[in-house]
Amino acid sequence: MTTGQRSRFSPDIPTLVESGFPSLDAPTWFGVVVRTATPAPILARLRGEFNLVIASEDYSKALEKSAMEVLPVPPDAADQFLAKERKLWSDAVQVTGVALD
Repeated sequence: MTTGQRSRFSPDIPTLVESGFPSLDAPTWFGVVVRTATPAPILARLRGEFNLVIASEDYSKALEKSAMEVLPVPPDAADQFLAKERKLWSDAVQVTGVALD
């Protein structure tokens, strides 16, 4: 399990964190990004529409078919979340010694 907590779908499978990899809290996530100059009313509408989808039972059921859970990230926490993800995967690449040709 790549999340920090055990999945309700497989509660007997330990997480990578529990297995000795404390920095590997790496949930699967989806995001939507827009240009910085996007007008506030459009951002508000997009957030509202996406929040309706994320909160819907149909969305939850669709994710559950792939043993995934909803992980809502509020807009004011998105920058911090993405910074954590960039650091996690930058560090992972460095550890492996992978280089671009």
